[in-house]
Amino acid sequence: MMLTTGNTHLVYATFDNLVFRGRNGAPDFIYVEHRKKITALGHVKDNQYAFGDEEGAVHFFKFSADAKFEITKSSPQLNGPVKAIKFLHQTKDM
Repeated sequence: MMLTTGNTHLVYATFDNLVFRGRNGAPDFIYVEHRKKITALGHVKDNQYAFGDEEGAVHFFKFSADAKFEITKSSPQLNGPVKAIKFLHQTKDM
């Protein structure tokens, strides 16, 4: 379970669906086109996120406050279920 950027939506997975519950008047959205059990969610940066499934694939997507959803990239990563997604952001000051 996680919140989107700006805390506009609460996001959680229910089997093979992603549920986006709008907060403070934001519209709800449910992504139902995935056919494998979703096992992990993570925030990449800004309005970019990722979810992993039981077969080891990671799917990157964008989601905006007005409930616009778009899968941007999908790729197999592991030989088993994705247990967690965590992105570390580092910057170098010159």
